[in-house]
Amino acid sequence: MMVRTRRTVSCLLATLAALLVMGCQPSSTSKSSSKIVMPQSIEIEIGESPQALIGRYGKAVDVDNKNEQAYGVTFYAVDWPDSSQGTVVIKNQKSEVRLDTALGVSGSFDKAHAEEGIYDYSISLGIPPRNNVTHDQARLQFYEMLKRIQQAGWKRWIYPENPRLAGAEAFRYRLVKDQGVDSLDPEYVPGLEDWMKLPDMTSWRFYLNGVYMDVQMSRDSTRMKVDEPGAYFVKIKLEGYANFWRSAFNEQDRPHWRDLFPGLQRQMHAERANAEQKLKAQGYTIDTSYRNPDETSGDQPISPPGKTGAK
Repeated sequence: MMVRTRRTVSCLLATLAALLVMGCQPSSTSKSSSKIVMPQSIEIEIGESPQALIGRYGKAVDVDNKNEQAYGVTFYAVDWPDSSQGTVVIKNQKSEVRLDTALGVSGSFDKAHAEEGIYDYSISLGIPPRNNVTHDQARLQFYEMLKRIQQAGWKRWIYPENPRLAGAEAFRYRLVKDQGVDSLDPEYVPGLEDWMKLPDMTSWRFYLNGVYMDVQMSRDSTRMKVDEPGAYFVKIKLEGYANFWRSAFNEQDRPHWRDLFPGLQRQMHAERANAEQKLKAQGYTIDTSYRNPDETSGDQPISPPGKTGAK
């Protein structure tokens, strides 16, 4: 749990910064008056250089380098006006996921780790019809999106210290213990009644080729009558392997996180075994066939990938 807590704090700070960037961009009016043509679709990929992103989309990319001198971090954002939502295509080597009804996307680049390129992206999406979708339509559209993510090769990923619960078991545990499962099973589609019980910011996590994906759903809490339309918001966070695990360590340990990582991996596996033993005693079924897609066979500590240059 400590690993996830440290990462959660780091991610919250990074997300807040990204949202501030996205929220402080020029309005659609100012962009229109300055003759900037917003692209209908953009492609993003973890590890690419900021120069490559700007080279494709020019002035449509807002660059915020106010924190570069103090922290070394620059943010790159694309925001669409409400009247013309865009499309984001997530690329990962040969894999592609197309996401329509995008509100905005923001990426981060750290000059201290320039070889990692843009190390994370945060994508904001609506579920159409925006602000006026029935809850059942939202449920079906959301799980259709999860299906497309899996068809593109992304595999379900569970924090290594968390219990391996699948299907209805994971869903049930999420409802009774708010922090017990932070990666629901995308193969399990709940009925409308259970869908309405899900807490905001519930996560479905995936992994593919050195990139982690966190899909979170939230909704307007004032519009939760099942027979009336609601409003839904989806946030997708992409993060490269090195930054993901580096931020699991205390700041003083991050420069040599690769050396410390095998020990952390063993600690997380021990925590998972303990959690699973307790859940079995409570009548839960552990999915012993599950293996984290970023690990080697036999639950051996993985060797973090070496440094590579930005594309």
